[in-house]
Amino acid sequence: MLKREVPHLQRVHSHVVQDVVRRGDRAFQAFFRRVKAGTTPGYPRFKGRGRYDSFTYPQWGNGVKLERGRLVLSNIGAIRLHNDRPVEGTPNICIIVRNADGWYAHIACDVAPSPLPPTGKSVGIDVGLESFATLSNGVQIANPRHYRTAERRLKQAQRRLARRVKGSNRSCKARALLANAHLKVKRARRDFAHKIARALVNEYDHIAVEKLNIRGMVRNHPLATSIHDAGWGIFLNILLAKAARAGRVVVEVNPAGTSQMCAQCGETVPKRLAVRWHSCPYCGCELHRDHNAALNILKKGGGTAFGEAQPLGGPQNREPQRPQADTAPAIVVLAAEWCCAVGESTACPNHTWWYSKCRHSYLTRALVRRHLYANLPRVSMNVGFVSRDSAGRLCARAESRPL
Repeated sequence: MLKREVPHLQRVHSHVVQDVVRRGDRAFQAFFRRVKAGTTPGYPRFKGRGRYDSFTYPQWGNGVKLERGRLVLSNIGAIRLHNDRPVEGTPNICIIVRNADGWYAHIACDVAPSPLPPTGKSVGIDVGLESFATLSNGVQIANPRHYRTAERRLKQAQRRLARRVKGSNRSCKARALLANAHLKVKRARRDFAHKIARALVNEYDHIAVEKLNIRGMVRNHPLATSIHDAGWGIFLNILLAKAARAGRVVVEVNPAGTSQMCAQCGETVPKRLAVRWHSCPYCGCELHRDHNAALNILKKGGGTAFGEAQPLGGPQNREPQRPQADTAPAIVVLAAEWCCAVGESTACPNHTWWYSKCRHSYLTRALVRRHLYANLPRVSMNVGFVSRDSAGRLCARAESRPL
């Protein structure tokens, strides 16, 4: 029907036209699924001549084949190939893709698994932004930050395109330069992911990684660009593919609590994201936050258990460390004049009263919390915000309360 209505489609192979219809059907099925789910539907966007950058031959040998080192495409002809590697296995699908620097043929093949010899090693991997990945053995892989490195060059290319008259020849040249700059960043990121994944698969039999919700993480706008730049999703997909072919085991675990839980004793040690050092007040374990998370990921993935000896000593945490002691009551009273009084236990000979005139309650809470961490033992705090009249009664009750 399409070939009858559109004459120039008669020069296109039938399987290629069918694949275009199949793509449109998948797009609309996804659209109706999102409508039923109540999420943002996102109506499929029409792709014109300048935006449709690939076409597919879904069956090898029917419209596409290799002859004498050339790729023969139906109704197009024989095209010389520059192979990056020889074709392995049985070809199934051929996708012709237009990139900023030319046309590429992606040939998908059925390849038999080639298991690597076992090494008997297991590893947990915690991906991050400070370092791209931290292994459970303490090795940190530096974050190359490909986009941040090329950001200045990309901005210049974008400004050059913005100054051009839309649709002019100079505009087309500027657009090609911008596309090439982005393509270079993309390829550098994928090359880095391939090399790291290959090294890990060659060395370890059992690999535990986090099952990340990257789409939800990038909603944090201050970190969204850095998260996209790191390319965690690309790396994890490549790692899974290489591990499947090499006969390795990759386990995805729930990342919840891996940074807060101590890898040695299992106790929860709350930390803000800015705190990069793990200091456990229960067992004295001292190690980098990401190293601690990688050990917990390995434990969740079935590699180790709690109680494994961890290194002690190291730089102090940014948050003041709270030594263990008997619990003591502490009452924080916010009066009408935004004053706070913090009373220590009657077990202490010297009562410490700390007043801070603040105009906002959230500042008061932060200052009180900092004071408690710095001056009090590990306490079970009861925090109440009351009027000025009852402030004295509450403080007196705290002092007379038996321990």
